Amino acid sequence: LADTRYGVFLLCKTSNPGAADLQALSIGQGEPLYLRLAHLASIWNESDNLGLVVGATDPAALAAVRAVAPDLWLLAPGVGAQGGDLEAAVRAGLRADGLGMVLPVSRGIARAKNPRAEAARLREVINRARQMAKGDVGVHPGLSPSLAALADDLLEAGCVRFGEFTLKSGLKSPIYIDLRILTSRPDLLAHVAAAYIPLLKGLKYDRLAALPYAALPIATAISLQ
Repeated sequence: LADTRYGVFLLCKTSNPGAADLQALSIGQGEPLYLRLAHLASIWNESDNLGLVVGATDPAALAAVRAVAPDLWLLAPGVGAQGGDLEAAVRAGLRADGLGMVLPVSRGIARAKNPRAEAARLREVINRARQMAKGDVGVHPGLSPSLAALADDLLEAGCVRFGEFTLKSGLKSPIYIDLRILTSRPDLLAHVAAAYIPLLKGLKYDRLAALPYAALPIATAISLQ
């Protein structure tokens, strides 16, 4: 890494079926190993010559890594023969500038009946997703600018996390939502409360009820609006 003539792609969350055996192991507070590695890689990337290998077969992992490492280049194998969804992978892994991904597709093109046509189709899918990432098409389709900003703020605050989580029900989930963090972010709590107001208009009620614990401060904040 000290030699800026060279670049390195570090294995992070690979596309092979057994990747989760080690790379998704929890190393504390529900954080999987691959996300800790992504965080460290962002710190190590002092010369802008370090990237990460994150399989296109796992868009949730791509999105989680991109959230932790917003500037790194991602090498994302797995499209085609391994079953990776190209469009889902591109949307999950692109940087905000529409760049930041290398997508190797070898067998999918080489074994196609018309390799030229298949390559052109894949290029079109990639470019369409890049345009969306750059804002030519809404990045948050269906959301108002205010709600889109709220979604981004919740993600940045750690209220929404991506990884491998075991819920109280015992079910596995790639997403964990922890709104208890809002108690230490009064500005964000007020924004969340404000988002509920349009939903409550037109309803007749005497009291607000909230389930402990995360919903209690939200209900209080709504009542103060």
